[in-house]
Amino acid sequence: MGEFIHLTDAFMKDDSEAEKYGPRGKVLVHEWGHYRFGLYDEYPLKDNQQFYISSDGFIEATRCSLEIDGDWYNSETGNKGCDIVDDLPEKACRFRAKSEKKSNYGSLMYKQNLEQITEFCTDDATKETLHNKEAPNNQNIECNGKSAWEVIRENEDYKNSDRVAIDDTTPKFKFVQKKAPPKVVLALDISGSMNEEEKLIKLRQ
Repeated sequence: MGEFIHLTDAFMKDDSEAEKYGPRGKVLVHEWGHYRFGLYDEYPLKDNQQFYISSDGFIEATRCSLEIDGDWYNSETGNKGCDIVDDLPEKACRFRAKSEKKSNYGSLMYKQNLEQITEFCTDDATKETLHNKEAPNNQNIECNGKSAWEVIRENEDYKNSDRVAIDDTTPKFKFVQKKAPPKVVLALDISGSMNEEEKLIKLRQ
């Protein structure tokens, strides 16, 4: 479970800044997955998580689902394609996922900025959203290969809740701005009258 979700002013107000991360709604769902359900990222965070050899013997880029298409490129040179070193792509090799005009592909814990990603991956789905249990990402490492939906279904929010049909799922936000602290002005009288009855000395005490 997370401690908080931090959304900056620039992200909320500046569309060009928000575009770096994807649609605001999908970003918030991704972060809510961390915060509320304890989900982990499904994209690679380290060099040794970028690629792996699948149980079928193929080199695969770390992604969820495997239906996400893309290209290999060298992150140092920018050139397309990578050399194979010790059975895996070279250290600088990266996978550039393609954003496509589809829906219900992949997982929101992978790359929510991709147009085709609209939901979490699961263990009982079609191949488009089927969880990639073999990918060496933090979700698989920390959750023993469980998909995002498997973890979510184990949460108390879903265990003890009655399913209720909801017609309108449009989120409503309330922006709250912290008030500035009140200004305090201290006026000190140092005129001769303050010498009477040691007023100035008492004030300094």
